[in-house]
Amino acid sequence: MPMTGLRECIAEIAARLAAAGVENARGEAWLLLGAATGLERATLAAGALPTLAAEQEAALEALVRRRQSREPIAYILGAKEFWSLGFEVDPAVLIPRPETETVVE
Repeated sequence: MPMTGLRECIAEIAARLAAAGVENARGEAWLLLGAATGLERATLAAGALPTLAAEQEAALEALVRRRQSREPIAYILGAKEFWSLGFEVDPAVLIPRPETETVVE
């Protein structure tokens, strides 16, 4: 997935995710880019990473393919927030859902 810049990278990833039926494709594109680079979205958006290194590009491609296959983003990232707390998740753990917060309240 050779990219000329981060904006083009986000646009391409978002288009691929949208084509796979991902609702928040652009937001998830940023999350996957952050996971592949180890950088926060604000840092990326500020232009701190002008191009991707080869290993970052390979990691990003693997993450995007997982999400295109409809694997939950929480499993890909290994984390999910619930009640302002971060939880580690994997396929052996149920992903906390927003509706559950209502039940807990």
